Amino acid sequence: MKLYEISNSIMAALGETGEEFSQETLDNLAALEMQLEHKIENVLRYRQELIAGADAVDNEVKRLKEKADALRRKEQWLKNYVLNAMQQVGVERVTTPLFNAAIALAPLSVEFDGSAEIPEGYQREEIRISLDKKKVLADFKAGIELPLGLGVKQNKYLRVT
Repeated sequence: MKLYEISNSIMAALGETGEEFSQETLDNLAALEMQLEHKIENVLRYRQELIAGADAVDNEVKRLKEKADALRRKEQWLKNYVLNAMQQVGVERVTTPLFNAAIALAPLSVEFDGSAEIPEGYQREEIRISLDKKKVLADFKAGIELPLGLGVKQNKYLRVT
């Protein structure tokens, strides 16, 4: 029986009219409660398997990302290695059947060592506005009426230990 079917059966049994339940109904409820507990335990076991699977995937992603980063660092090192070798001997261009390599000028870039303040006229101001959620919660708890559009809610969640 599925979890929702067990829940529906319990609700149907509890919905019987009358002041007292018959022994048969009580026995049925006890059996349904045992089924419910067993089903919940199995669902939570499956949930644990999903968590373990997701963690394993996360670990593999992390391992593969580290490997990709290492390959990119090695690629960049080899590129600099070739650049230095060509500069050392004064060669500007090398052509092979597979590759063409040429020393080129990179686009201009700005250097700023940070030892002094940024000069006036070269500053850019960035303003970022965000909701102060801690203040909203504090005002709500203090009984202060919140502006239109702001609210506080409290959801329920399942704590599994």
